[in-house]
Amino acid sequence: LWKVFSYRLGYFIEEHIFPRMLESRGVLANSKRAVSDTYVSRFLPELNNSIADRALFTVILQPDEYTKPNLLANGTTGRVGIATYRSEDVPLMWSNEDRNFIETFYSEEIYVVYYRPFEWGPAYRLEMPTLLTKKIDHILAGFKKALISPDIIEPYPQFLVDKLCKQMPIALQAVMEGTTNALRQEFEPDLLRKFFGAYRTR
Repeated sequence: LWKVFSYRLGYFIEEHIFPRMLESRGVLANSKRAVSDTYVSRFLPELNNSIADRALFTVILQPDEYTKPNLLANGTTGRVGIATYRSEDVPLMWSNEDRNFIETFYSEEIYVVYYRPFEWGPAYRLEMPTLLTKKIDHILAGFKKALISPDIIEPYPQFLVDKLCKQMPIALQAVMEGTTNALRQEFEPDLLRKFFGAYRTR
């Protein structure tokens, strides 16, 4: 398993996928949980961090209103953690160049905006590079178009991806059963149950 995983992770690191994604003009991060309480802690300390910023702005912002872009680092304690992976067979780690780029980019180039598109929906926490903040009205208009119904509170493309990913366990179950059936000809049932049987649940 590690061999397959390390190959994919190695490609991800060696091709500088993450740094390229960070500075891409086509990437707008939309946090699904958005539990940050930076604004609440700063302006409403009497609430004792009992609510998150997104809940606060859902109440405060009117439809189509948004907050002034705020540098992500202003509300983040400590430094950005950049993971390093190592294996005896495949040493994987960020290069110093990538590590420095990511640290600097997070500290100086990522901005947070809270935006409430509709009366019927919540405020959203959006993260974007500096370049996108310069045309924020267009960016937010595009984000709003992706919200197609009060019944689906996340952008429709994100909703579709989420649905597809949740179908993967069903597909993997079918693969496992097909593999088990193919191996029945060659191996004892007890051995197959040991490797392919359910541990606690499927």
